[in-house]
Amino acid sequence: MINSKIIQLYSKLNKEEKTLFKKWVRSPVHNQNKDVVQFFDYITSKRKLTERVLTKEKIFAAIYPNKKYDDLRLRHLMTLGVEQLESFVCFFMQKKNKFLQKKHLMDFYKERNLDKFIEQEFTKTTALQAKESIRGKGYYYNGYQLELKKLRFFTQKHGVDTHNIPKLLDRHSILMVIEVLTNACIAVNANYMDQRNNYKVLFLEEVLEVVEGGRYKDVVAVQFYFNAYKCAVYDKDTSYFYALNQLLLEEQQKMKREFIIDLYYIAINYCIRRINRESNVTFLNELFVLYQLGIKDGLLLKYGVLSRFSYKNIITLGLTLKEVDWVAEFIEQQTPLVEKAHRANYHLFAEILLAYEKKEYQRTLTLLGQADLNDLFFNIAIKKIQIKVYYEMELFDLLEPFLNSFDVYLRRNAKMLNQYEDNRNFIKLSRRLLYLKPYDTEGLEKLRKEVNGKNFTLSRDWIVKQLNKLSK
Repeated sequence: MINSKIIQLYSKLNKEEKTLFKKWVRSPVHNQNKDVVQFFDYITSKRKLTERVLTKEKIFAAIYPNKKYDDLRLRHLMTLGVEQLESFVCFFMQKKNKFLQKKHLMDFYKERNLDKFIEQEFTKTTALQAKESIRGKGYYYNGYQLELKKLRFFTQKHGVDTHNIPKLLDRHSILMVIEVLTNACIAVNANYMDQRNNYKVLFLEEVLEVVEGGRYKDVVAVQFYFNAYKCAVYDKDTSYFYALNQLLLEEQQKMKREFIIDLYYIAINYCIRRINRESNVTFLNELFVLYQLGIKDGLLLKYGVLSRFSYKNIITLGLTLKEVDWVAEFIEQQTPLVEKAHRANYHLFAEILLAYEKKEYQRTLTLLGQADLNDLFFNIAIKKIQIKVYYEMELFDLLEPFLNSFDVYLRRNAKMLNQYEDNRNFIKLSRRLLYLKPYDTEGLEKLRKEVNGKNFTLSRDWIVKQLNKLSK
């Protein structure tokens, strides 16, 4: 029962919506079935909805105290209840959309031949549109629909009437350009996820040519999607990335949040591609700025929850850039937003990273001792930190057996690791580093060349740093 549609849907209503729904279901305009009212009264009376409270038998007994349990009757009642909930949701969502309300009102006036009123609504709706600050896809779609209604109305009333055709075509062309560029962004992202996806977007070349010619330079939505597409396709040209970045910083309030989030991740993925391909420090900083923007504007949150992956990536990046104080504050403020099921483990991992970066090695070892994580990638990351701590604390008697055990652990899990060779290289080079003497100039140079020559990215900077220390 707890997983039934009626309970799931009702549970998603907020406090205000539940109050309004209570009035809705009691109104004879919407509901004439008193049993449905009693069903929701029972649910509302419970402080917490649990499996123990919400058994079919208990609900049936509360509504029909003197009758034998009838599952068919209760299921029918639940169907009626779902219909009431869905009708309420449709009403409530439409109430938020003023243009849709106006559209339905104009349709009603047209059906009843109330021409005077429909012309008044044209004027009101045009003024309402002009005041809109969010001018994304929906704005131009609504504008096109309004101009189409005007054209049909006045043509029917006066015969041929072309006074608003230029505006109609302008709205339609902007809408089409936005749609084509949006679909192009979707197609490119699908290709990055799986290169077998190679979708053809019709009219894309024509749209790009028109936009590049400056036709829509003042249309923010077009500029967003144009630069996002170019950014996704032309990795080497940074101008599109910086244009998109500037729009995200200055113009995001003119677009709906759901679209801004898509564009935001295109900018993030661009930085990640540049970093992975070139180890580009510039784009490490740009990525960090984007993450800071995402935190400030809530772009990284989904239903108020911060992804554990974003949480880990931000901390790792911040520490790479030596933003230690900022990361410490981030951990304190943002950890409560991480998914509850993963919060404790990711918080512990974050504290280990932070303690190591602050060179609080004893605290790092203490935290490492608390780590009992049932996650292969976490365990590998933690073991690598432990190697670094042992080396930097000169606990060489502990380091050697630990390197051996880590090697065994990696080989045991080799099939599950994309970066198996990278991690093996880190162990081999750490072992070489362990036995290297400071006065062995030849050995130092040989190892340095090997580090630079290997196809190996994980912790390369740490190995190089230790070699530089030995060279002094």
